[in-house]
Amino acid sequence: MIYKLYIADEGDPATGLTPAWETFKKVSNGADLIGPAIEEIGGGWYKFDYTATEDLIGVIDGGDALTDIDRYIPINLSAQDSFLDASVASRSVLGVDTAIDTSTVGHAFELLLSIAEGRFVLGEDKSITFYKRDNETVLTVLRMNPANTIRTRDD
Repeated sequence: MIYKLYIADEGDPATGLTPAWETFKKVSNGADLIGPAIEEIGGGWYKFDYTATEDLIGVIDGGDALTDIDRYIPINLSAQDSFLDASVASRSVLGVDTAIDTSTVGHAFELLLSIAEGRFVLGEDKSITFYKRDNETVLTVLRMNPANTIRTRDD
């Protein structure tokens, strides 16, 4: 999973830094770990790629060119981060599979606009039918299963 962080220098974007891990530890037993490489994205933004299998904490040192208040950035990683990332990547924003591609922010935004600007109808069978912005094309139908309250999708 790619984590992003912003580093400022007295309020301005801090660029050209080589941030390094001051500490990177397991929460469970305090064991030290080797932190992943941190790369500059631009405009004060930096990133690192890591898949946490348990909860971790750390502090990133932005470098001695920064004042102490800007220099040290606390980081908290959770094993749930990767799970959430995988869930979002494989599910729609509704939490059910849809025919609309939500693999990019643009497509997810389009889905949200369709829901927000379209209409929905509550059915007597405990379903919710969502329509696209044209108010005619069915986007998806959600049904509550009374036996176990699991959402299912109808085409």
